[in-house]
Formats: sequence, structure tokens, C-alpha cells
Amino acid sequence: MSRREVEDRVVSLDGGLPVEPSHGGEPWVRWLLQSVRARCEVAVFAPGHVAGPMLTVAWKKFTDSVFLRLTAPQMIRAWQAVANRDRATLVALDLALETQPAPSARRSRAAGAVLLRNTRGARYQGVLGHFRADVEDGTAPGHLAIVFFHLSLTQVLVEYLRLEWEMATREVPHPPEPSGELGFASLVTNALGGVDGKGMEWWSEAAAE
Repeated sequence: MSRREVEDRVVSLDGGLPVEPSHGGEPWVRWLLQSVRARCEVAVFAPGHVAGPMLTVAWKKFTDSVFLRLTAPQMIRAWQAVANRDRATLVALDLALETQPAPSARRSRAAGAVLLRNTRGARYQGVLGHFRADVEDGTAPGHLAIVFFHLSLTQVLVEYLRLEWEMATREVPHPPEPSGELGFASLVTNALGGVDGKGMEWWSEAAAE
């Protein structure tokens, strides 16, 4: 798959070309995200050198205290802001992620910057292009979770979790993909059913480090 083919698939809602999620991840999405994997050691989830049961414990802690309580609700609101062409709300949601622990925020901004650069040539820029301009002029920090809005909503959440998991476990020999209630699909179902306006109050409890 060429870079041009990938760029043609990257769309904001202005493009009118929804992307349906598939088991294991769309090949073009994985191609798009390979630059993040290559240039960033981890995204936000950083469990350190653990494996086996301890890795599962770390993943549960991350998904419970960070993904479900803040990141997923913010990502869903960001997607809704894009649907409404609400640029100001998108920037506000991005700025809200600055309140996470400093190391997490720094990793999130770095990964977001890579993804924004990698989508610069996308055919349908729309809100994505405006958001990139806001990041470049310092209006928005450009967190990874917010940059993901140019995929379909379900794919936004699934691929974010997949990226977090694969980057954090790249040095673990053949780690099994999370399953059950900690699997990507279950977590996304939980996230889509649990947006109730809460989330920000839990940042003090979030421990992504």
C-alpha cells in the first residue's frame, strides 16, 4: 500500500467516506499509525518492563482510571464536535487533556504531532486541517486522542486502544491481545455506553506512568 493510497483513505467527516472497523485493524490504519510506533517509544500507557499477570493488572488500571474515565469520553465528545463542525469545542477538549500527569501529557502530544504530520497530505482535510493549524499556531496542544477524530467513532476508540497496547508491549515476547472485559471491543462498548459528562474529576487518580 502506497502513501498516496493511505492519504486518500484518511478523511474527516467532511469527506463523507466512513471507515468501518474490522477485526485486527484496517491495514491502511495500521500503515498510517506505523510512524507513531516508529517515532514514539510508547503512547500514554507506559507499564514499564512487565509481562504476564502484571501486564494485565497494569492494562486494567490504565483502562479503568484513564481510558474509560477520561480519554474515551473526551474522544467521543471530540468526534461529536467534528460532526457539528465545532472547532472551538474540539480545541477545548484538546486543552482539557493537558490536566493529565505531565509525563502522560508529554507522550500524548508527541504521538499526536507525529500523526498530524503523517496526515498532512490527506485528500479530505476539513476540520482536520483547521485543527492542524490550531496546533501549529499554539492554540491547541494536539493530543493523540483528539487527533484520532478523522476515523469513524468505533474505529477511533478501537484503534486508539490497539495502538496503546502494541506500543507498550513491543518488548514483551508474543503478548496475547487483551480479552474479555479488558478486550478492545468490550472496552469500546463500555465507553460508548458510559458517557455521562463525568471524567475530569478522576485525573488525580489516573496513573498512566
